[in-house]
Amino acid sequence: MTLKGNYNVPQNQFDLSADIEKLSLVVADPFLSELMKDSRGYLSGNFTLTGTPETPALNGRITTHDISTHVIMTGTRYRTNENAITISEKEIDFGELELYDPAGRKAVVTGGITHEYFDKMKFDLRAKTDGLKILNTARLDNPLYYGRLFARADVHITGTPELPILDVVATTNDSTLLHVEPLVTNLAVVQEDYIIFDNPNDFEPDSLSLIEQRVGANSVGLDLTLTLIVTPAAQLNIIIDPLTGDELFCSGYGNFNIRMNPAGDITISGTYTIENGQYSFAYEGLVKRNFEIRKGSSLSFAGDPYNARFDITAVYKTRATTYELISNEATLDDATSANSKRRTDVEVLLNIDGDLTEPIITFDIELPQSQGGAVDNLVARKLNDLRDEPTELNKQVFGLLFLNSFIQSETGAGLANVGENVALKSVSGLISNQLNRLANRFIKGVDLKLGFESYRAAGQDAGTVSELQVGLSKQLFNDRLTIQVGGNFNLENSEQSALQEGGYSAIAGDFVLEYKLTEKGNYLLKVFHKSDYNALLGSTNKTGVGIGYRKSY
Repeated sequence: MTLKGNYNVPQNQFDLSADIEKLSLVVADPFLSELMKDSRGYLSGNFTLTGTPETPALNGRITTHDISTHVIMTGTRYRTNENAITISEKEIDFGELELYDPAGRKAVVTGGITHEYFDKMKFDLRAKTDGLKILNTARLDNPLYYGRLFARADVHITGTPELPILDVVATTNDSTLLHVEPLVTNLAVVQEDYIIFDNPNDFEPDSLSLIEQRVGANSVGLDLTLTLIVTPAAQLNIIIDPLTGDELFCSGYGNFNIRMNPAGDITISGTYTIENGQYSFAYEGLVKRNFEIRKGSSLSFAGDPYNARFDITAVYKTRATTYELISNEATLDDATSANSKRRTDVEVLLNIDGDLTEPIITFDIELPQSQGGAVDNLVARKLNDLRDEPTELNKQVFGLLFLNSFIQSETGAGLANVGENVALKSVSGLISNQLNRLANRFIKGVDLKLGFESYRAAGQDAGTVSELQVGLSKQLFNDRLTIQVGGNFNLENSEQSALQEGGYSAIAGDFVLEYKLTEKGNYLLKVFHKSDYNALLGSTNKTGVGIGYRKSY
């Protein structure tokens, strides 16, 4: 860039001319690093500057040449071809500036910025597109919302640089997939097999804090009116719980009016009606089921976005016999009993009501092909009774989800008493701690570990099972080889308890052989046999061999 001319000091008068031969846009990246990066292309042009510092008269023309840049907020690269921007004493005129996304979709920006010697600036810009990539981000970019967003839009920008006023009418296009994480602040406390070390600087605040940072507590200096038309061509993914994998995939339609004032207060009005979708339900890593969302389910907004109302029904379809459900009915005869042992279509309904901050989830069971026969009448009466007993209804729901089967009342203890097992496990931990304190004081030479386990067994007439867990550990060959053996002793004298557990209460013969392949012990060879009991799955055995790597910090 060449700048020539003079400045008359006594008269405070400019008389300058500039010739921009080739100015690369990349020189702006360090100064606008929060807005754009990896810029390409260059600018050329010329202009003159006359007048005084109070009333500068700038006239000229700047031409863009294959300019492109990656806009950080949208995660997308935009480019222009050769476009001219005219600068005069009263206006900056963009002419018809054509903007393209990576796939060649086009938006046209027209209008300009009026000013009084670069003071009292006012926007009068309009951008139109039949389809442009507006968002292309990943979770690392913004954990609150991310994905691909394509839209047809008409944007009118007025106001001033201090308070821009945006009027936007937008319609979603094909290939749109938007991921949204819910407004949850819960902390899940779980026991994991592995410990992962991470950098605390990478930890993320919860979703509510993110919203407050973006549009909440502080003034955003923007007046926005958005009319958003959502079409079934766009998909929405709401991640209910990233730990368990619960998420909602759906598509539908809706018209929304969104207002954001300069203080950052947002109001949303409109209803999103779901055409089709799935809700993925996971439980404790044991099962994962896909519920089909019923057409017509909706999410409604009437002002405060936190008060959005759910009205969603999702269905899990399976085939099961109904005999287990009605086997205790007094009116069940032989013919009806035989018919009830045939598989029929069964639907588990998951209903989501309430608002966004406190959703209410309830279950129900329906037989879609009920024809009013003897079996259907018995089942309908039984289901009506269960709706008055949520605990019993939920037991049948979990039976259908876990086993694709109804549960007879006398065999449902395993599922019905999951909460009791959690309480028993807490008591077991307290007793185990006391036993180990005694062992450390009186037994030397070997490492002795004592434990106490109490749980309610699954199965008919199941009672509480109490077991003493014994573990011995010894190190050999300069501590290169570690041998651990142990097992469980049933503290019950009842023969029935032993039969219920299938012999599990005897010494299980658990062992672990661990050999350090290197002197430092970073690489380990392990051989093991382990018995375990689960209130839902019963006795399990695991035998295996593996090589591991260990690092201490």
